[in-house]
Amino acid sequence: MFFLKSKKVKSKNNNLKILSGYNYRYRNIGKESEKTIIKYADHFNFDYEIDNRNTFERHFYWLKIKMLIDHLENGKHEYYLWLDADTFICRYENILNNIDQSKHIFVHNQFFKSKHKSKIPNVDYLTWGPNVGVLLVRNTKWSLNFFKNVWNKKKYLRHHWPDNAAFMDELGYKAEISNLSDNKPSKKTLEKFYFLSGLWNSMPKKILITLLIMKFLIFTLTLLLFIWQVLDGEIELTLLKNIKVYA
Repeated sequence: MFFLKSKKVKSKNNNLKILSGYNYRYRNIGKESEKTIIKYADHFNFDYEIDNRNTFERHFYWLKIKMLIDHLENGKHEYYLWLDADTFICRYENILNNIDQSKHIFVHNQFFKSKHKSKIPNVDYLTWGPNVGVLLVRNTKWSLNFFKNVWNKKKYLRHHWPDNAAFMDELGYKAEISNLSDNKPSKKTLEKFYFLSGLWNSMPKKILITLLIMKFLIFTLTLLLFIWQVLDGEIELTLLKNIKVYA
């Protein structure tokens, strides 16, 4: 059995506190993530608490919900920022400068490749749903009640997205945990949410693929435009003699 120090804590101001945690099963990636979290916190003088306990009453994914509830009940910070243990911070921007501070909960809403199959061959559904790996929460009674409701959804204890599924249910984005037609969050609930840009919760591999596709499209469009100009007589064919192609 591996044992880690139970907590790493910094408490100096009441503006924002970063929360994270991992157990011995995630210690390798967790330790590396922890370094970037602390560096980011120190850069903006944010407080932080990283919980390294080895035992928890539920699947360890639920730790974020419990820590948020405990801090919303007893803490004095205006905001709490949960970061999963596989989070690596690459953007040194103050997240509080990128939100509508009148809202209560801030999360990235992403597309999921739906488990529901379409009737059209080679066509998949994409559905909206939150990814709770990064969660910014304003310290309000509404936020506290929301996360208490999430915690109480015990039917998701054995779900493959335990905490995320419970969060999706409470928010109202239920397509991937129920029927396709159940993505119906209420207007009253949505008014409390602010959806973060994907820059705050993204996967580098997906971004790299997107950039490569964009570069290919730009190159193709530029080449087609050049060919069209040549055929249209705007560029003298004699110029082609001076063009060298390098592999």
